[in-house]
Amino acid sequence: MTRLNAIDQIELLLALQQYEQAIDVAIDQFEDLKGCYYNHLLRVLEQSPETCGLLKVVIYRCLLLDVLDRAYTKAYTYGARYLKALSVLDAEINDYQKLDTHSEFEVYLNERHGRKRSFWALL
Repeated sequence: MTRLNAIDQIELLLALQQYEQAIDVAIDQFEDLKGCYYNHLLRVLEQSPETCGLLKVVIYRCLLLDVLDRAYTKAYTYGARYLKALSVLDAEINDYQKLDTHSEFEVYLNERHGRKRSFWALL
């Protein structure tokens, strides 16, 4: 029997309206999701209902890290939008569960990508 990858698991759970399980999979498989195709992550983001803020946080973080890790300067405007969206979601989320809080994530971004001035200038 073939096991579904993280994206396929989340999409299936969203289709079944099993939102809490989709969030759990996203959090538990965050490292795997960071290696997923950008377009697959965007598709999951589009499928995520407004009530799944924590799922959106995971996906936005994956998208942002992809842009910054690849130093894809043409996509920095998208990355800036993702970070702004994460700031908006932060106001709605009280419990990040196993994830770093938004402020902890921003510290991580500054430590790892603080020298990418063209990105930070967009904020």
